[in-house]
Amino acid sequence: MTREGATVERHLAAGPDAVALVLADPRTYDGVVVGSRRIRWFDARWPEPGARFHHTIGFGPLTIRDSTEVIEDDLPRLLRMIVHVGPMGDAEVVFRVAPRNGGADVEMTETPLSGPMVVAWSLPADLVTRWRNDRVLRRLEKLALGRERTAALDGGIAGADGR
Repeated sequence: MTREGATVERHLAAGPDAVALVLADPRTYDGVVVGSRRIRWFDARWPEPGARFHHTIGFGPLTIRDSTEVIEDDLPRLLRMIVHVGPMGDAEVVFRVAPRNGGADVEMTETPLSGPMVVAWSLPADLVTRWRNDRVLRRLEKLALGRERTAALDGGIAGADGR
C-alpha cells in the first residue's frame, strides 16, 4: 500500500544556494527540526547518500535517540532522507527546492514508512505533521537568511551547488 505523506510548501526569502548550505550541514538540524534536542554525531560525508547523523528528539522528559540517513542528494534542488525514529519506525523526508523571485520555493514531504507511525497515521497525525513541518520551513528560512548575510560579508556563497 502506498501511503501519502504530509506536504508543506513555503516561499523562503533566502535563495536556493543558502537553503542548500543549511540542509548540507548536519549541525544545523537541531535548530531546524522541531523537537530536536541535539546532534550527537554526524558523518563528515553528509549529505552524500548513505551518510548519517545521530540526534536526540523529544519533548519534556520523553526523548528518543534516532538517526537520519541520506538516500538522495541533488542539492540545491533535492534532498531525500530516511529518519529512523527508534521504536516509532522510519519516515521518509524529502526537501524540494526551486528558485523563485530572488528566493526559493521549498516543499517538504514527510511520509511514515514503518512501525507505529504507519499504524497511527490519520488525518489528525497528518495535520500535526504539517503544522510541525511548516515551523521547520520557517526555521530553515531564518538559518538560510543568516547564511546569506554571512556569505555577503565574506564575498558570496561558494559553489553553484550551494556547498
